[in-house]
Amino acid sequence: MTCPNTHRCPIFPRFKTGALRVLRTIYCDEDFVRCARYVRISSGIIPAPTLLPNGSHLSGADSSRLDHRTTVGPAPLPSSSTPPGTS
Repeated sequence: MTCPNTHRCPIFPRFKTGALRVLRTIYCDEDFVRCARYVRISSGIIPAPTLLPNGSHLSGADSSRLDHRTTVGPAPLPSSSTPPGTS
């Protein structure tokens, strides 16, 4: 199941090509409940714009192209998914 936040995630467009594409496959398209961004958003915490789904951060030129004013609010957890830490 695809992450419900992809349409408003400021970092998602960076995952279309290159090495970051694998993050999209793993976290955005397959197992978004493990995504560090999703976990924070679900807890009511707005993640840093440079936070990647695996918990690391973009740095240098990659991060300077992000709109740091963009925020993502919580999206409801799909009924078929188990919240992190409850399995």
